[in-house]
Amino acid sequence: MRQLALSYCAKGYNCVQSILKAAAEHFGFDLSDQCCDMSNVLNNGFGTGLFCGALLAGFMVFGLMLDENTAKTARLRLLCDFKEKYNCFDCACLECNGLIGDVAEMIQIIVEDESIDKA
Repeated sequence: MRQLALSYCAKGYNCVQSILKAAAEHFGFDLSDQCCDMSNVLNNGFGTGLFCGALLAGFMVFGLMLDENTAKTARLRLLCDFKEKYNCFDCACLECNGLIGDVAEMIQIIVEDESIDKA
C-alpha cells in the first residue's frame, strides 16, 4: 500500500486522497469520486496546518473496513504508532513525502492484523 499511496501523491492527489485511493485499490473496496472529492478540503491540516490528514484518511479506512469497536481500537493504535515515529500530529510540523507512505503502511498492517484477529 505504501507504493500505491506514494504513486497517487506523485500524480497530484493530496495526502487524504492518496491514502484512500491506495487503500481502495489494495483492499478492493469501492471509492466513489464523490468521496474522493469530499476529501479535497481535508489536506494541509484542514488548511490550517493542524491535524495530519493522512491520519484522518486512516480513520476513514478503518471505518469502512472494520466494525465500530475494532475501528476505534485501530484508530488508537494508529495514533500511538504515529506519535512514536513522528512525535507530533500537526501537519505544519511534518514532512508529507515519506509520511504518506509510512501511514499507508501502518494502516495496511493494522487492518491486516485486525482481520487476522477476527478470523
